[in-house]
Amino acid sequence: MAVAPIPQVRKVLEYGLTQIPSDKILMGIPNYGYDPISQSPFFRYSDIDGIGHEVWFEDERSLREKFSLVEEYNLSGVSFWNVMTYHYETDLLPNSQFEIRKL
Repeated sequence: MAVAPIPQVRKVLEYGLTQIPSDKILMGIPNYGYDPISQSPFFRYSDIDGIGHEVWFEDERSLREKFSLVEEYNLSGVSFWNVMTYHYETDLLPNSQFEIRKL
């Protein structure tokens, strides 16, 4: 399954908002690979030994869905982890929608 499917992200945010003011919450966004309902793309492949693998990852479409939650829940913003791997979408899209601050 996806690393952070929208239904589970919503559950975590809704719980968090019962404990923490929204302006103190940064929503974490995974930046690594791990269907429509989760709104995260994936692919399947078989390795050289014939073992099947399923890889889930974020793209511009899935990031837009997560970013929309920032406004919906009036959050402080987002925070990316595992930034060792560069993905064009995860650089361009946040810069177009948010003020970027290094914490």
